[in-house]
Amino acid sequence: MSSDTTRLTQVPSKESQAVRAMYASWTAARLSGEQRDGEHWGDLTAEPREVELPDDLARALRSKTARLKKWQSLSYTRRREMAEAIESAKKPATRARRLSSTIQSLDDE
Repeated sequence: MSSDTTRLTQVPSKESQAVRAMYASWTAARLSGEQRDGEHWGDLTAEPREVELPDDLARALRSKTARLKKWQSLSYTRRREMAEAIESAKKPATRARRLSSTIQSLDDE
């Protein structure tokens, strides 16, 4: 490969320069608009997200302080997954097993 070919591949084409310029101006306008009206960025940190707990899980968490602290240290997504797994069980035996598994994982860590 000659050095001329290498140099040509490193220089952006006029089309790619135009696309980059359009993208840069679009991104700047979008960000300044969001920062100005606070539509998206402010909403992400406005309020902490809470998970609605099944009654049996709430009782189990309140029964032991260390377990409750561990629950609170989990991410919102992890807490939601655990609560939904218990809530979505169709059979009482499945619900009891999932609750037991959740409590066990909180107590082990």
